[in-house]
Amino acid sequence: MGESFRVLHFSDPHEPAKFESFRMLLDKRVIGFLNNRILRRTGRGGHEEIIGKAIERIFREKADLVLFTGDAVSCGQKTEFETAYEHFRPLVESTLPFLYIPGNHDLYVKDRDCQRAAEGFCLKMNRGKYALTDFPFVWENEKFRLLAVNTCRPMPPLLSNGFMDEKTREFLRTQCGKKDGKKVLCASHFPFSDPHPLLHLLHTLHGGKEAQTLLEEGKIDLLLCGHVHKPRARLDERGRGEVVAGSLTGCRALTRIDYDGEKDRFCVERLPLD
Repeated sequence: MGESFRVLHFSDPHEPAKFESFRMLLDKRVIGFLNNRILRRTGRGGHEEIIGKAIERIFREKADLVLFTGDAVSCGQKTEFETAYEHFRPLVESTLPFLYIPGNHDLYVKDRDCQRAAEGFCLKMNRGKYALTDFPFVWENEKFRLLAVNTCRPMPPLLSNGFMDEKTREFLRTQCGKKDGKKVLCASHFPFSDPHPLLHLLHTLHGGKEAQTLLEEGKIDLLLCGHVHKPRARLDERGRGEVVAGSLTGCRALTRIDYDGEKDRFCVERLPLD
């Protein structure tokens, strides 16, 4: 049991890819560019408009935490990060509790300029409090505790796998062992489980078995994540489990999570923005 609270969750807006330099022809960025512009096309147009609608709704909801689980951009480039930051600046400069977790497209390649841009974006989005090197860490208030983990790193072309290293697994073990009575939420770009692992070998979270077990055993009450562009929720009868937000600009919706302290139950609801 505990106090009631509300979290607003979104993910994967994917700032449209830009042809920033000819160096992108030499690494994975060219694949991300073609995927974003031709094959997938995150969203149905109106990218800036839908983010604006999302921010307007977020301000009306007055949540205890606004959570963004990554893939702000498409190819991890400086100009993409600059544009994405301008879109989300109203949230960053507000007084709302706000937290950003990096996605695999934010940490897309090993290019030095892209890495510096990702590091700067993460720090600015988290209001100067959390850098990439600070993950994993605990964000908490008087109502709940959120375990923020980074499961992303640059990958070779055609691969979009996530990784959970031993430092992160030990962090989760330690935090899940605490007996302070607070509800335990976890935020990761990658889901811990996959209902179709053989179909998604190129998107698997390596090293995530132990984290999945902590979730299944109820030591983590709720995992909030992204990466998969279609929203899904794998929850038990009390609303515990895994929530994938889907793509903000593709699905054009936010996810609202309400915890009812009297009933000890989570309620997950989609908030359409159209």
